[in-house]
Amino acid sequence: MKQKFNWIVGIVLLFGLISSFGFSAKSSEAYTLTQEQKKQYYQEYLNIADDLREEYPNALTFNVSAIEEIEERDWVEPEQYREKIIPIINEKKGIVDLPFVSFNVKAPTKHIDITTSGSEFLAPVVISSTVSVAYDSKLGVPVIKDINSVESFTMTGFAHWGQVDSYLRKVDNNNYHLTVSGNLIIYKTNFPDVLSVYYTFDEQGFIQ
Repeated sequence: MKQKFNWIVGIVLLFGLISSFGFSAKSSEAYTLTQEQKKQYYQEYLNIADDLREEYPNALTFNVSAIEEIEERDWVEPEQYREKIIPIINEKKGIVDLPFVSFNVKAPTKHIDITTSGSEFLAPVVISSTVSVAYDSKLGVPVIKDINSVESFTMTGFAHWGQVDSYLRKVDNNNYHLTVSGNLIIYKTNFPDVLSVYYTFDEQGFIQ
């Protein structure tokens, strides 16, 4: 009797799993968009973007990727897109779950001291930049796509720092290395140097 009962329970569970799988497959299949639907969604994304720029003029500037760059898995309902992007552009939420949109973000200011080869302090240099950040759905992390501007200077009155060049390099999925080369001039003496700072993202998707 007990064996028969277990057999019946097994059959019920098996049908339940099959039904559940079938429902999931149908749901997934139903969400696959046709090219026409993608064009319609994309136009709505652009319209929403224009509306938000007007509604929040002091928010982060952002750009929607070209339609052919949007991955199949990244399409969302236009209303979902609107709900996700508002807290990001108002900097209440980091870039954590919205692909195909890039944001121009002011990176945290970095400070670094210039010293001689004998570790004698010469002057502090302040480094700031604006970067383009986005969410990479393949990696599951926010990324820096580009660096728009790098500025560096010294606040010490007797010294002058002249920036020559800058270069951003990706170290790994969550870390970026910025090098800034320039010349520090103190009382007509030139001290060429190459400065290094790092950018990363915290768990909330904010750059730091």
